[in-house]
Amino acid sequence: NANADNYDATANVDDGSCIYTGCGVKPQFLTTTNVATSTATLNWEASSPNMNGYFVRIRPVGGAWNTFVNYQLFGITTTSRNITGLSADTHYEWQVRAFCTPTGAGNGGTIEVGVDVSGWQVKVYFITDPITIPPAEL
Repeated sequence: NANADNYDATANVDDGSCIYTGCGVKPQFLTTTNVATSTATLNWEASSPNMNGYFVRIRPVGGAWNTFVNYQLFGITTTSRNITGLSADTHYEWQVRAFCTPTGAGNGGTIEVGVDVSGWQVKVYFITDPITIPPAEL
């Protein structure tokens, strides 16, 4: 990302090593709570008071990323995301990054290429609960 303090124009992969100040500081203290067979809550702490929201991405380990956006609205910063539709007894990984909307886009504005974003925070892993079938009553 060209907004990184250590930007390298020859790099072609975001490996998470970019250093940002201001809006682009990575969220911290990622945790996963309320894990069940098909749901989980992803939590983190705000990285900077200047961000406008977060990109959150999750996938089965090795699968394709599914990305969500959490916006900051009217000064309320949401630092968690409830995820539904997960598969039971499956290993998942997730990450989060902060962003600032372009000037004039406003809350809920379109996120464009080149927006000021942090690097992705390191991956967090969890396993959904297996489906349990109660024993038949005799």
